[in-house]
Amino acid sequence: MARQDLLALTPDDLIALSNRGIVKRAQRESESGETGAQIEEDSAGNVLARWPDGARCRIPAREALSEDCCTCAATAICRHLVGTILGYQRLAAAGQRRQRAEPESWDPGAISDEALAACFTARQLAALRQQFESGLVVELHRGPRPRARLHNLAHSIRFLVVGDARYTRCDCADAAPCSHVPLSVWAFRLLPPERAAGLVSTARETAAAPVRLLDGLDQALEQVLDRGIAELPDPLARRLERLENECRRADMVWPAEILLELIEQRRQYETHDARFSPAQVATLIGELAIRADAARYPQQTVPPMFIRGSSAECGARMGNSRLIGLGTSVELRHGSVVLAACLQDAATGVVVALTREFANPKPGDAAPSLAQLARTAVFQGAGMGDVGSGQILIHGGKRSPNGEFRPGRSRGALNPQNFQWEQLRPPVFAEGFEELMEHQRLLPHPCLRPRRLTENLHVCPIAAIERPAFHAREQRVEAILRDSQGNSATLLHPYHSRGREGVEALLHHLAKSRLVFVAGKTGLGPQGLSIAPTGLVFDDGGGRWMLQPWIGADAVAATGQLAAEQAASAEAPLRRHMGELLELLGELALVGRARASGRLWQDLRDQSKALGLVHMPRFIEPASALTLCALVVFALFDGQM
Repeated sequence: MARQDLLALTPDDLIALSNRGIVKRAQRESESGETGAQIEEDSAGNVLARWPDGARCRIPAREALSEDCCTCAATAICRHLVGTILGYQRLAAAGQRRQRAEPESWDPGAISDEALAACFTARQLAALRQQFESGLVVELHRGPRPRARLHNLAHSIRFLVVGDARYTRCDCADAAPCSHVPLSVWAFRLLPPERAAGLVSTARETAAAPVRLLDGLDQALEQVLDRGIAELPDPLARRLERLENECRRADMVWPAEILLELIEQRRQYETHDARFSPAQVATLIGELAIRADAARYPQQTVPPMFIRGSSAECGARMGNSRLIGLGTSVELRHGSVVLAACLQDAATGVVVALTREFANPKPGDAAPSLAQLARTAVFQGAGMGDVGSGQILIHGGKRSPNGEFRPGRSRGALNPQNFQWEQLRPPVFAEGFEELMEHQRLLPHPCLRPRRLTENLHVCPIAAIERPAFHAREQRVEAILRDSQGNSATLLHPYHSRGREGVEALLHHLAKSRLVFVAGKTGLGPQGLSIAPTGLVFDDGGGRWMLQPWIGADAVAATGQLAAEQAASAEAPLRRHMGELLELLGELALVGRARASGRLWQDLRDQSKALGLVHMPRFIEPASALTLCALVVFALFDGQM
């Protein structure tokens, strides 16, 4: 009887179990008949292979594939084992043994407890069951290659062979099958059978909402809006600090982080820091109001861990790590610019960001370009551009709850990387756009997601580019990207006068160079899946290299596609209206309700009615400022990348 587990392994599965170079070499040898290996199967289903170089492979019928199956000196799945599997598949095809057809979809929840008991001890399963019932949030996808993302544990796992728990690929460091297999199998059993994908929470009981603390948050926010940041009394400021500490003790990490940012905004106002932004104060108040309201209803479909955060999100110390640069993102704020180099820990797959905020120059002074800011030393004398395109060998450091990397005085070295992004860890690395689309469809509104700096950052291989162009109306670069399956995503990169060099370089290389990988923040919009790139890896035959479009300063000729810098973006009327409301709320948050401009409120109320908004106009008044903050922030965040 043919070994269906070996016949079911595809080249992509073998790449996941070993690496791309080994599989390609084994494929060439198998197709040309150069291996010389003698492959046979005994009556018990054990596959045996004798290689000309003396290596012997034995793949037992009831054991997981491992490096121990070969006698060579390799410490991982070697070319002998890959070649044995490929050779066995060719022999099976030549012997007209029917290879099991690839199923359209299957459910790992059907893997029995007996099958799990064959891979794990009773003590291991008991400990894992206790961890499972303590409460995990798991994102599940049924399909030909089902997968599970354990959000609490920051690990992702794929099931490669139907009904076989031994053949799995997890981004943890443990050998397959790892401890995350039973957790994922049990989670799949909670997903209703009629659903192909979903988010499930494994907690037996949902924790009660901290009503007293949530009431205190609402009262404090109302008082901030009453008095305004400009006249905020010290007792109220100290109350915000106490609420932050109470939130952390109540395992409400994200509300605590918002309060911390609100306290920092007040400090910036008092010190006349140019980075202070009234609109940012209103945004923080609105997001906090949304999360506090959602936290009152823990039985809803959005996992409480997304809304509130958890102790797992608390900052952690980092030991010896190799951090691989995935490009640089830019956030343009009122009075400042924030650059963030995104990095993945090669050992754990965790993604962090090294950030630096630069205050805008005084009025009348020339503003440095983003490329110039990226050359400012931020780590070991290197600029943000070098960090985003290189790799850091770090000996210590800290990771904040929102994923910010703080090296402190830790020793470290910055080196170039070879951009072998095939070896990046999932779920950051995605094999195609369909996987990213399915992930995005399951996510809640951005206001109710984890507040990590690198949230929704992904890397995907690219097979083709179509129609790269600069669109003058939207003031951005657009291009259609296609993966190896033909699925598409839209690359979107906005134009800014301080980042003109990067936009020119992006347009040039999208048209002239071969793109192999794109890294960026993904989202869903009217055009489907969209990617805001942080870094693009090209290969023109002489080696791979990266372009970081926000901070790129390439020596290329101007494309002539950019509109004049003075050209105004044709912003949608509804979004423009929400932006004006946010500015008004920022003024109120600065000076307080009593001094808010009454006439402007009436004008915006009339404008809201003219746009056809039914419920919004009745909240456009100082008395409803907290609710209005939440509504405006919810609308502005909706559909953001």
